[in-house]
Amino acid sequence: MPTSFAHSLLDRLVARLARKGKLFAEGFGDVEALRRVSAEIRDYTPERDVGTPTVRWEPNDKRFLGVRVRRGSFESPLARLLPPEARRAVVELVLPERPRGVCLLLAATAEEGFARRRLFARHLVSTNIGTLALESPLYGARRPAGQVGPRIPTVLEHVSLNLATVDDGRALLRYLRAEVTPNVGVSGFSQGGFMGGFVAALSRFPLAAVLRGAGDSAVPVFTRDALTRVVDWPALVREAGSLHAAKSLFEEALAPIRISRHPIPVLPEAAILVYGRHDAFVVRHETEALSRYWKGSELREREAGHVSQALFHRSSHARAVLDAFERLERAAARGA
Repeated sequence: MPTSFAHSLLDRLVARLARKGKLFAEGFGDVEALRRVSAEIRDYTPERDVGTPTVRWEPNDKRFLGVRVRRGSFESPLARLLPPEARRAVVELVLPERPRGVCLLLAATAEEGFARRRLFARHLVSTNIGTLALESPLYGARRPAGQVGPRIPTVLEHVSLNLATVDDGRALLRYLRAEVTPNVGVSGFSQGGFMGGFVAALSRFPLAAVLRGAGDSAVPVFTRDALTRVVDWPALVREAGSLHAAKSLFEEALAPIRISRHPIPVLPEAAILVYGRHDAFVVRHETEALSRYWKGSELREREAGHVSQALFHRSSHARAVLDAFERLERAAARGA
């Protein structure tokens, strides 16, 4: 079996298996509210004030081999759009004794808890790069009562999740710069990579940015690529009246979720975009388009699909984060 076909087949098999738990099984949600949140994303600028959060740290820190692990929480800047259970953001900080920098790690689609990102952090702390993992709204400890697992019931809730993640992420970078280190960065895989791109673009200070398995726009991910199989189109059609109307409203809601609508990062040379040549969830031209827009960034290709990147390329993804931080440090040393 050709390698390229094997990678793409794995992606499509995972998408087919995921069809048992459809996204948006309860439809669009309040359509007028959806349009308001979509407009809020459309009008988002770097001047949007998210503040610097007050993080309440739990007293039971864990320490091993000079590394400190702390759990904390803070009030989300976008609490007004979230259900009560999701309004308080939950984080895990993995911090070496003498950190060179700290990377904010955002969650992939349906990723609950910190276990996977804790494994990723192990590759970084050995070089004195700490990590701060954020639990996404509506997932894990922030999952609303009545929601079945990480399956987001409505399009409105999904769009609100995206907006809240960007606000939470920007606020956390401000916290890290004020309380821990001026050398900060953001990274994530898949949905976490998309949201990391917004956080990087909308934070007007130099930072390291590593987007893994992500592209420029959210629209083709749900409407043209493998993940479209996971969308509960019959539920959306029941509300919209036809498949054409459902797709039109869906694309209208997601259209503002495009990273290139915003400025390029302050230090694009410290931005690295990693993609899989055979990715069936996020096609390569979307990542390539963002790399061209982020002039000065680096594009790294892997002989992988979306799923095989997540399973087998953790060390090379961590290497990209370390390289981005080294470029950030060099720029700081020369006063850039």
